[in-house]
Amino acid sequence: MSEDQKKLLEAQLWGIANLLRGKVSADDYRDYILGFIFYKYLSERQVIYANHLLEGEQVTDYTKVTDAETLEAIKEESLITLGYFLLPHELFSAVAAKGNADKKNESNYILEDLQQVLNHIEQSTMGTESEEDFNSLFDDIDLNSTKLGKTVGARNDLIVQILNYLNKIDFKLDEIAENDYNLNIPRYVDTFEEEDPVDLNVVAGELVKLEKELTNNNDEIAAFCKELNIPTPF
Repeated sequence: MSEDQKKLLEAQLWGIANLLRGKVSADDYRDYILGFIFYKYLSERQVIYANHLLEGEQVTDYTKVTDAETLEAIKEESLITLGYFLLPHELFSAVAAKGNADKKNESNYILEDLQQVLNHIEQSTMGTESEEDFNSLFDDIDLNSTKLGKTVGARNDLIVQILNYLNKIDFKLDEIAENDYNLNIPRYVDTFEEEDPVDLNVVAGELVKLEKELTNNNDEIAAFCKELNIPTPF
């Protein structure tokens, strides 16, 4: 992961931390963000591999494929090589785009769609060698938690904002084609190798560190405000 990527990731994590400040614990924060980051990673990896399969076809952009037979063929190859499968409308970018829809003309409600996608990622692996790796992968993401907002609309808006922050991150996954797409979950999660774009264990540590820094900063600000006899801004 390049220095520029690390800085961008840190900036987006700080933005999300500000959104969730006072709403969830550090553990909950880590569960949500790691889950969404991994969903984005799986989506980008799916697109790269599918586009590779589509080389020479009339439609070479996976996000624009609608033909049922083509999708079924991509699914079969994806389950063998990637260990899971995502349809074009299930991709991170597609769900994020729906969340940013103009409310005047169409719904931007994505919570149900997002939950179905996360469930489908796991379901797509049933009966394959990767089933155990994906079992309960997203169980810690509770999209209906009132910690995210008292109303469904508030929770939806918050999740949309989180996805928008993460959507700005490019994990630079093109090099996985050079490895024949050989990036399974245990390797990605449990080990660190230089060619991996993101190490989730490192990110988890960074998230906890950020939460602690936020708490310390808030304490300092509160102390200053008390000395100046002014209310705190939070």
